[in-house]
Amino acid sequence: MHPLKSDIRFMECQEGMRRWWRTERKEVIAWKDHQLSLVAEAGRRHNIPCGNTEGWGPIDWTEHPVLSWDFTKEAGEICVELALKHGQKFTCTSNVTHPQFLGLGRDIAWHQSLTTAIKKGVVGQVRQPSGLVQDI
Repeated sequence: MHPLKSDIRFMECQEGMRRWWRTERKEVIAWKDHQLSLVAEAGRRHNIPCGNTEGWGPIDWTEHPVLSWDFTKEAGEICVELALKHGQKFTCTSNVTHPQFLGLGRDIAWHQSLTTAIKKGVVGQVRQPSGLVQDI
């Protein structure tokens, strides 16, 4: 992790992301669904397993008292469900599952829910998105 110079714009950045997610959510999910369908088709065509080891959600998010993990959780829920829908053989819950991210790591039930769904490999097993991000 790199040290951040200032947190003065954290709230502004988060609010901008929330506004964007509220207005573009359906389109972003449709785009991700389409992208995963292309990967799945390529895997079938070449007879190779496909999956995701990098995760879902914002890049360079950090642990900070003014920042929320709701968007990251919802993105993980949605994308794990899409990955299962498209038959990915391996995937993960998010791109920020390292121990320094205490806000996400403390939600053990969330991790267990998604990990159970991934292990079962069955669409519809992921806990429904909380809706917190879209309602903020």
